[in-house]
Amino acid sequence: IDVLVNNAGAQKLLDSPELFDDSVLDMTIRTHLYGCFHTVRRAWPVMAAQGYGRICNIASSTMLGLDNTWDY
Repeated sequence: IDVLVNNAGAQKLLDSPELFDDSVLDMTIRTHLYGCFHTVRRAWPVMAAQGYGRICNIASSTMLGLDNTWDY
């Protein structure tokens, strides 16, 4: 493994920030945080054993909605 890129994302379209409840937060955390953690945990021993490798974790603001979804 030379490179691991974590670029997973989950978004639920909501009409307003008030609808961002615990279930949406849980989905977001499971996808963005846990998903990243699990892939890094699997790749790290291989990269450490071979003495090289790069990990790139990408985040975005999609959890706040798409453009024009909410009126800020």
